[in-house]
Amino acid sequence: MEGISRACSHQLVRHRIASYSQQSQRYVTYESVDWVTDGLEHDAVEPVMLSCAESMIAYRDMIEKGVKAENARAVLPNATPTIIYVTMNLRALMHFCNERMCSRAQAEIRNVAIGMKNEVMSADKISQAEKEILDTVLVPKCAAGPIKACPEHKGCGRYKPLKEFVWRPKAKWEKCYSLSAESSVVCSNCGFENGVSSMKFCPRCGAEMETDE
Repeated sequence: MEGISRACSHQLVRHRIASYSQQSQRYVTYESVDWVTDGLEHDAVEPVMLSCAESMIAYRDMIEKGVKAENARAVLPNATPTIIYVTMNLRALMHFCNERMCSRAQAEIRNVAIGMKNEVMSADKISQAEKEILDTVLVPKCAAGPIKACPEHKGCGRYKPLKEFVWRPKAKWEKCYSLSAESSVVCSNCGFENGVSSMKFCPRCGAEMETDE
């Protein structure tokens, strides 16, 4: 992976079930840099570029005075590009996509997650059937489980907040079934039947129940 910012790589390496090998700023001396501004708001680009230019002047001044690169790098900003090799198994990649493809993730690492998924989906050694399965699991966390719901405090609005789904002990639902003889309802998500019409949520998956007319 080449050209992502150090800020992005810092987020990336927090996914610990993976192997990383990253370009070291101790042994690389920069002459000029193409600062990474992917995902920044329009009003943020110019201030970031100006700050980065000032940092580069200070960096080059220290290098020319004989300061070691490992010490001069202290002034380099998070927008400095880097190269990093990443190795993940499928389970780790699933978790990475679940977390980083979310609309609340920072734009740059969200683009990285989407790019990683696209690379996997375009691999020649993966069958079409396997790609169809991968396409259902390499998704944002709101779309990853049996219930399509957003676990974030403030979501994007694609799905209902998870807190709107009511979870109750299985024994309580079973007791309710045995005592009621009302018309049955069907779960709109998983198809669970034989509930009672007074039940608003499915005991199996938590989705809304619909009356079986």
